[in-house]
Amino acid sequence: MVHHVFEIPELVLAILNFLPDKADQKRFLLLCRPTWNIIAGERWKEVKDPWRLNALLPSDVKLLGPGPNETKGLKSARLSRALRKREWDGIGMYTQHIQRLLLHDGKMGLDRERKPILVSGPLWILSTYRGVQPLFPALRAVTLHMEWPSTYVVCRLLLSQELESVSLSISTALQKRDSSMIWLLVDPLLDLLVEHGARLETLVIDCGRAGRSVVFNAQFADRLYRLMGGLKRAAVGLRNVSFAPLSADAPVLLTLAGIDGLQSIALRLNTGDMAAIDRIPEDSFQDLLRVEIVTDWLHTLHTIFFLSKISSESLEAIVMEASTTGEELANFNNVVATRWCKSLVHFAVGCAPFQGEIPLMARHLPLQWPDMEPLLQCLQLQTLKISLQYPADLTDERVAIVVGSLPSLRVLHLGSLSTWPSSKYIPHTTVHSLENIASGLVRLVDLMLDVNLGTMSIRNRDLEAAANPRIRSFVSRVLGGPVSKEVVRGRINKLFPSLVDIILTDNTEGMAESFSGRARESYGMDMDNGKW
Repeated sequence: MVHHVFEIPELVLAILNFLPDKADQKRFLLLCRPTWNIIAGERWKEVKDPWRLNALLPSDVKLLGPGPNETKGLKSARLSRALRKREWDGIGMYTQHIQRLLLHDGKMGLDRERKPILVSGPLWILSTYRGVQPLFPALRAVTLHMEWPSTYVVCRLLLSQELESVSLSISTALQKRDSSMIWLLVDPLLDLLVEHGARLETLVIDCGRAGRSVVFNAQFADRLYRLMGGLKRAAVGLRNVSFAPLSADAPVLLTLAGIDGLQSIALRLNTGDMAAIDRIPEDSFQDLLRVEIVTDWLHTLHTIFFLSKISSESLEAIVMEASTTGEELANFNNVVATRWCKSLVHFAVGCAPFQGEIPLMARHLPLQWPDMEPLLQCLQLQTLKISLQYPADLTDERVAIVVGSLPSLRVLHLGSLSTWPSSKYIPHTTVHSLENIASGLVRLVDLMLDVNLGTMSIRNRDLEAAANPRIRSFVSRVLGGPVSKEVVRGRINKLFPSLVDIILTDNTEGMAESFSGRARESYGMDMDNGKW
């Protein structure tokens, strides 16, 4: 009889992590059925590399077809021999635990017959399963990247069950083929989404930054409209939607506006008549918590129309990308702060390359300090990103105001995306800004700021006072100076001792121009959310 302590997942995993020797870990794994289920369940909960499944397959079973580029006879994969029942039973001992699975079509070189070895090959073999019990009974989320026509076989297997999250992307290589052939593959998959969409909460469909043609875009928009019409009835729990690319006058936008409970929407716009947006009712998106709009062609934030259509009073995240003037961005900031200052947690605006000459004088910068001040009313902010193509209008005093107003910040980006040498611009922020940040923003891990680290007046005690080992990422494209690259590197090593992956660029005279550095994370960190 197994002691009940071996049925406690937290305790079993703690013991496993305490054992340094792999042989001891294996023996503990095989101690009893509860330890096996807990450890195997944890290790196989998420499969990011489908080639990992190859270890479960018999060594003499080879994939004979379909080839990557085949478009006919895609009902099933062809194998050197069929798998036996006991082999399927053994595979099921592992696949029963998989909750999240990622499929991509990368190549691993060529086999002895000079045929490509695809990372997704093991999934093609598993697609021949014909058992009564599901092969992936715990599967809840899939990320599918279609690069070859024959990937359809695997996608069909994974989408033929009720999932909570689906992300489907169609590569540009596949888009270059005849569009009628693409939709012969994709349409059945979209039908499966509707048929098995009862539990669907998150849906991502991505055809790249921009469609291959106007015809392709129109066909894609038409299919999204039909898909969402079906999901509006079938997927009553749908909460998160992301589509790319999409025209601004696509009918599917009206469908999205009418979905109750929608909490997150992400769109990449590339064409369309903006006047058509007026058809969206003013009381749409009542439950929205996050909106993300990226534009491939729009040249002003005036066209970020969704703000006027969002009736939700609890918006937590706004992510926008567009080319804009300082005045337009100022109006945008003011609208955001006026409507959602009590709920906003994440604010990120990326400005595409500015059209025209940037004045060198700080008082003539397109975005002035008063234009940014409204955002200081958003006291719950944990992420503040205003990514510009020119230096930010900041001083040490203004940085201190940001620090005092927004103490919960984990991510702070107030800097230029473009490099500005000291001959063109020297920032007014100094190492004293970093001292204020180190003492006032105790949760901050990601920082982008224009800082004059090139001045010769910096003393060692200034660097010691501003040292911040909590910072895991730091970027500055405007370093002031002029001073040598070696001097700046030494200063940053003292300021941010955790940074090891460092890129420091200089000009032809050896003077430092820009810096970026990150700490090495063993398990990875989500910088936006500050979570491991």
